[in-house]
Amino acid sequence: MQVSKAVWAENAKGFEHCGNCFKAVLLNDADMWRPARQGMAWVQRVTTPADSACERDENGVEVPWVTEWPINQLLNY
Repeated sequence: MQVSKAVWAENAKGFEHCGNCFKAVLLNDADMWRPARQGMAWVQRVTTPADSACERDENGVEVPWVTEWPINQLLNY
């Protein structure tokens, strides 16, 4: 999966513990099952010391959290 650059996703509900934002990397549309919708971008969350909770599979391996996020809510886009 090709990563283009790191960003901060703002206005994230459920992330009050780290200022309503999370660190993420932008993903290339070509690597996803469909292109991102108009005004959106695919991002993959990156854990940080302030936001260290993550999902793990049955083997204890971290499962990346991928979602579409509004471009106007991404810092450093």
